[in-house]
Amino acid sequence: MDERAARRGAAGGCARCRGRVHGGRRGQHGGWRFRGSGGGAGRGAEIEDSTTGVTDSAIKIGIHAPETIGGIDIGDLLGLGDLTQLYWDTVNEKGGIHGRSVEVTLADDGYDANAAQQACRDLIADDLFFASGTFGADQIITCANLATDAQMPYMSLGVAEDGLVDKPGYRAMTMTYDAMSELMAEYVLGEVVEDPQAPVAMVRYNSPSSEVAQDAFTATMDELGSNVVAADAVDKQGNANELTAECVKLANLGVEVVFMILVPTASTQLARLCAEQGFTPQYVTVSNTLSCASEPPIGVPELVGCRSFSAVRVDTTGNTLADEAQQAWADRLPRP
Repeated sequence: MDERAARRGAAGGCARCRGRVHGGRRGQHGGWRFRGSGGGAGRGAEIEDSTTGVTDSAIKIGIHAPETIGGIDIGDLLGLGDLTQLYWDTVNEKGGIHGRSVEVTLADDGYDANAAQQACRDLIADDLFFASGTFGADQIITCANLATDAQMPYMSLGVAEDGLVDKPGYRAMTMTYDAMSELMAEYVLGEVVEDPQAPVAMVRYNSPSSEVAQDAFTATMDELGSNVVAADAVDKQGNANELTAECVKLANLGVEVVFMILVPTASTQLARLCAEQGFTPQYVTVSNTLSCASEPPIGVPELVGCRSFSAVRVDTTGNTLADEAQQAWADRLPRP
């Protein structure tokens, strides 16, 4: 048995990762480790049953999503609203749900907790059956608390756990960032680095909602005998000067792998600024983020080859719509 195979065995071979991490030509682990009501286990008290938003002919639901990030209209670039409406139109054309059509209200949360607060208050005021979130831990935590406090069921992709575990009325549809960060440590050691002492770093958005993910990653790496040389938080929206300094720091430390949990505009800037300095590490990230959601990643060729735990990662090569999105992103976020 060679050294790399032995390391894989010591790390459990990252058997939970193998065959499923995209970009590393694999993807998300199928054995969910949800916690509390975030994943349907260990649930606390439930919110009251209600038929609010349900009539004999229709079901009204609400979704908040980042139609804009840092002033960039990604809803227009990625067609989030159009895709949402197309999906439910298709469901309705096939008879809806138990004979009821689904009416969807989409609210822009601006990838910002304050904007999300207003977006969710608008959804709650619309007397919906339930509300759902897409991306962004801060926005999802904000909306989950507002909705469930108003006795409205709420579901989202798995993000942070703090403030959501055992929250009555809340459900996560995927693994959380916290649990995926533990898994990422196993994956990096078992599948990515050649040397178990290769310098590895984590860069996350600066918010309490990402602190537990960092703690989980660094603790698991330490348990597995690996080497995390930096674990840093940066401005959520991306500050060029701060990110440039981060690139210099990581390059000087000889970092080979960067695990990032970042807003797409920040990950775009990070990869671009680092590449300008000749620093091109292997990037890895969790699922439920747009940073590496397509191949090639939209707007940033420097992230080609990024490895992601995305459950689905679409190859957009030769896709006309994807080409248009790439061009639109380049036009709105031009390279210096």
